[in-house]
Amino acid sequence: MDERTKAVLDSGPFIHLKEINDLKALKVFGLRAPIEVSEETKGLRGIKCGIQAVKNKTMIGLLNAQFGLGFGEAAAIALCKELGIELLLTDDLDARTVAKKFGLLPHGSVGILLRAFKKKIFSKKETMGLIRNLKTDSSLYITNDLIEYVMQEVQKSK
Repeated sequence: MDERTKAVLDSGPFIHLKEINDLKALKVFGLRAPIEVSEETKGLRGIKCGIQAVKNKTMIGLLNAQFGLGFGEAAAIALCKELGIELLLTDDLDARTVAKKFGLLPHGSVGILLRAFKKKIFSKKETMGLIRNLKTDSSLYITNDLIEYVMQEVQKSK
């Protein structure tokens, strides 16, 4: 992979960014995803992402049984641990909580858009529009408080 930040992708951010027709935000990452996530999203079409099997199937089962995670989320966390990648891209609250317990850094769709903005993939105006679209045009639940906070952070940026 190149100098882009390595991250393991769960299906949520892919689905939500696709719903607002902007997968371009994911280009700031060197992406990997487990087969389970590829299957959930019917192939992760439209992005560059290395798909691979998780070797430790036992860990997937334990994460599923102990924490009630779906197989995609459990496989994404297991793949992070296997590959030594600390950044997990997920919108699933339970997966984010479990990821933190395992020393991982979870970031969701909003964080992905902010990182793309900071990497100059999007202008302020584009970023603010995408954040609004994420609230109105995707299946992701985002509070109005979070939207307001993110908009203020984008406005403050140079």
